Amino acid sequence: MGIDVQLIKKKILKIQNKFLSKSEKISLGKNPSADILTNIWTSKESIYKALGIKGLSFSNNIMIEEVKKNKTFAKGYYINGEDRIQFDLNFFYIDKYILCYAQQNEKL
Repeated sequence: MGIDVQLIKKKILKIQNKFLSKSEKISLGKNPSADILTNIWTSKESIYKALGIKGLSFSNNIMIEEVKKNKTFAKGYYINGEDRIQFDLNFFYIDKYILCYAQQNEKL
């Protein structure tokens, strides 16, 4: 399992290309909100912490299913060649903070 907490800041708009996959960029459109981007970032950080694998790419190895504002549950995946691990993602919203708890579901 992995946990991450982030404060929602507009600064994330500037770094989104470093952690979003091509498909995530397409599904989000041209102007995603700081809330949605922070949600995705906390998801990927949580999965990264759960895996404990150094050097993986947030944009190439960790994919998040559609995330919507104030959604409390989503799915995420670690993908590396033939390896694919699914994670259940649970979100909690406290003021301007987003907390994500990632739990490994199964190896696909």
